Amino acid sequence: MDYDELRMSSYNESKLTFKKEEFLKLTLLTVDCPAINKITFTDGAVPKMEKITWTLSRIESLSGIKNLPKLNRLQLFGDHVPYQVKEDIKALRMRLVYTHGFTQEQQKQAKRGAEEDQEKDDVRFQLSCFTSKNWCISPSSP
Repeated sequence: MDYDELRMSSYNESKLTFKKEEFLKLTLLTVDCPAINKITFTDGAVPKMEKITWTLSRIESLSGIKNLPKLNRLQLFGDHVPYQVKEDIKALRMRLVYTHGFTQEQQKQAKRGAEEDQEKDDVRFQLSCFTSKNWCISPSSP
């Protein structure tokens, strides 16, 4: 196929596989689809790929990036990056600019979760301490 850029935002499968001689002119891949958690590049697939941007909720695998000779930029937005993916990225660190971050929505969700956890902790562990007498009284104490 003769695309320079491919944007995946609605896809029903969990895995994308790029095979040899598919998308020969593709230079940019943007994936913003929560269903996709695996991407595989076989040897000889997308030989001109320069940049991948992937917004995800959960990544299971990103395999075959070593098969992308022109790849120089990788951006991942999401929570967890598996160990093997990190190792593959490290192996390409001389030619690859890698960034990992969170979308604004992911940051808001994380902040809300942290605030809820803090509120629970505040209620659970609220103590009145009198350091001069070495006393601590919890609200549930009689």
